[in-house]
Amino acid sequence: AMYTGPCSSVAIMVGVPQRRVGVATGSASTHSLAVRYAVGMAVLACWGSGVVTASAHGTDIVPRRTSLGANGVASAQAHTMFPNTTKGQAMFAPFTMATTSEVPDTFLSFNFDWNLNVTGVDAWTNASIGWTLDLQSPKLRMLASAMSPANLRIGGSPEDTAEYQGFGDGHVCSTAALKKHTCLTPARWEEIIEFATSTSLRIVFGLNLMFGRDTAGKWDSSNAQSLLMYTAQHHPTFLHGFGLGNEKEFAVTAVDTAGCYNKLREIVNKAWPDESMRPIMIGPDLNPRPDWLSVFLANLDAPDTVTGVSYHMYVGYGRSLDLPQLILQPSWLDFSHAYMDAHHRALVRSKAATSTQIWITETAAAWASGTAGVCDGFVSGFWWLDQLGMAATTGHSAMCRQCLVGGNYSLLDQTNDLTPNPDYWSGKLFKNLMSGKMIAVDQVMPLMGDYVPQVRGYMACTPVNAPGYAKGAVTFLYINQDPTSNISLSMYQGARLSGSSSHVHDSPWGPEPPAFAQLPRVEFVLSAPELLSRSVWLNGKKLELAKGGSALPSLDGVAGAGYEFVAPPQSYGFVVYTAAAAPACL
Repeated sequence: AMYTGPCSSVAIMVGVPQRRVGVATGSASTHSLAVRYAVGMAVLACWGSGVVTASAHGTDIVPRRTSLGANGVASAQAHTMFPNTTKGQAMFAPFTMATTSEVPDTFLSFNFDWNLNVTGVDAWTNASIGWTLDLQSPKLRMLASAMSPANLRIGGSPEDTAEYQGFGDGHVCSTAALKKHTCLTPARWEEIIEFATSTSLRIVFGLNLMFGRDTAGKWDSSNAQSLLMYTAQHHPTFLHGFGLGNEKEFAVTAVDTAGCYNKLREIVNKAWPDESMRPIMIGPDLNPRPDWLSVFLANLDAPDTVTGVSYHMYVGYGRSLDLPQLILQPSWLDFSHAYMDAHHRALVRSKAATSTQIWITETAAAWASGTAGVCDGFVSGFWWLDQLGMAATTGHSAMCRQCLVGGNYSLLDQTNDLTPNPDYWSGKLFKNLMSGKMIAVDQVMPLMGDYVPQVRGYMACTPVNAPGYAKGAVTFLYINQDPTSNISLSMYQGARLSGSSSHVHDSPWGPEPPAFAQLPRVEFVLSAPELLSRSVWLNGKKLELAKGGSALPSLDGVAGAGYEFVAPPQSYGFVVYTAAAAPACL
C-alpha cells in the first residue's frame, strides 16, 4: 500500500509480513533502517494531524483519527489506516537458534516450614516440620517423590528461634523452643534426612541466625556448629545444603550477615574437608532488597562463599479481598518481573557473578499464609506459571514454593487427606514439559495487529522424557487471562524487516524455517469451571489421584487439531511442538 500526505512529500511502501519493505522518496529507493525510521516518524506526524490519505490496490482508505470525548474516553473516527487483521490472535516469535538460560532439573522446588498451628488456623494443622508433620505418610512420600528431583528447603520465620539439642554441645532447648516445636533433636533430624533420601529431594536447611544475639549481641555459631559436626560424622557424604537466617534484613546488617556466612563457610569446610562430599550453602533468604544484597555480596570472603544467593518473592497480601481480581491483571504479574531483574543485576555486578547461582527460596501468590480459595485455587496458576517461566528464563536456578504442606498457599491440602491443589498439577506438568533449556519467545511487533497483554508465553526445549518428545521439540507455556476470548496463538517465524521466499539472500536471518502453524503439536490445556475452584481439568478431564489416592493419573496431552492452537478464555497450559527442529534443542 502507498501512503501519501499533503504535509509531506514522503511516500512509504509498506509490504505485507514476510515481504520486502521499501521506502521511496521520488524515484530513489533504499532499504536503510535509518531512512525507514525517519520517514516513519514523518508519516506518524502527518497521521496524527489527520491529513494522511492512503491508497491500497487503488482503493482509498481514510486513516483513523482518535480524539478524547468530554468524558475523557478515546473515540475513533472513520477507518483504521492499518486494518487489524489479527483480532483474536496473539503472534509470538520464538528465537530458537540459542537458549537464554538452562535451569537444572531441581528448578521447581518447595518448602517445609517450622510454623506451628498456635493460632488455630486450620491451614497449618499438622504441618510443622518440628514435630507435627507426619514424614512417614506413604501418600506424602508418593506426592513429594513425584515432584523430584527438587530442593526441599526447611525454614520460615520460626527458623530463627530454632535450637538443636543432643548434637554434642550440651545445649538444652529452652521452654520457648519446646512450646513452639522448634527444638530439633537427632531423631527428628535423621527422620528428615531419610525422608529426603527416599523421595530424591535435596535438603536446604535454614540455621538460626539470631542464636545468642540476645546475650552476646552477635551470632553465636556454637549450636549450629554442633549440628553440622554431628551431620558430617554420621553423613560424611551430605549432598544437601544449609542456609542461615530468614528475612532478617530488617534486624541484621548486610555486613554482619556476610560475616556470619563467612564463619559458616569455615565450619562447613572443616566438617567436610572433601569438597566433593560437601553440602551447598544458600542465602541470605531476604525479602526483596537489591541494595542490601549488593552490600552482602561485597562483604563475602570469596566469590564462592555461597553456592547460591537467595531472596523471597510474594507479590500479593494474603488478607486482601482484591487478590483474585489482581491476579488476572497483566501488570500485577509483571510486578515480580522487575524484582527478579533487580536481584539478578545485583548478582551479576558482584564478585560472585561467575560462580554463584540465584534462587527464589520462598514464594507464593501472597504472603501471610496466603488466601484460602485463592492461593490454593485455580486462579493462582496464572501467577504460578508466569513466575516459573520468568524465573527460568532469567537464569534462576531454583524457585521454592511455600509450601508443599502448610498454609493457604500449599501445593497439598493436609486438611483434606493431602489432596493436591491446582498448582501441584500445573507444577508437575511444568516439571514434565519445561525443565532444561529456555528459549526466548516474545509477542512480535504489531505487524498486522495489536499487542495482547492478557496473553503471555514462555518456551523451553522439551525434556527427553516428556510425552511427545522428539529431537528438537519445544514446549510453549501459555497464559490467557482474557475472561471471554478464545485467542489463537500464532508462532511467527517469517523473516523480519526484509527477505522473503524470493529474496532469501537479503534476509539476515537466512532461509525461513517452517511455520509453527504447520507443525504437529500436543496440547495440555488446564481449565476450571470457576476461578476459585480447588480442582483443575486437563483437556476437559478432572485431575484426581488414581488407585485410591496412592498414585498420580496419567498426564497425557491430546493431539492438536486445526491450523493453530487456540487458548480458551482464562486458561493456561502447555503446547509441545514435536517437529519444531529448534537448533538450540538439537
